[in-house]
Amino acid sequence: MSTVEIFYFYNKRQTIEAFFKMAKNVYHIKNLRTSKFYGIYGFLWLVFITHNLIS
Repeated sequence: MSTVEIFYFYNKRQTIEAFFKMAKNVYHIKNLRTSKFYGIYGFLWLVFITHNLIS
């Protein structure tokens, strides 16, 4: 990998980690009840929709 590829790879990883940190702190998502992708996807959609309705 070149230096530029490593930079972009790390930047994507950092973005994902920042998202999960925000999800835990802002949306109070401490633990997920499933490890399946679509289960987490659906749960996060419900959390975001609920947050937008309440805010």
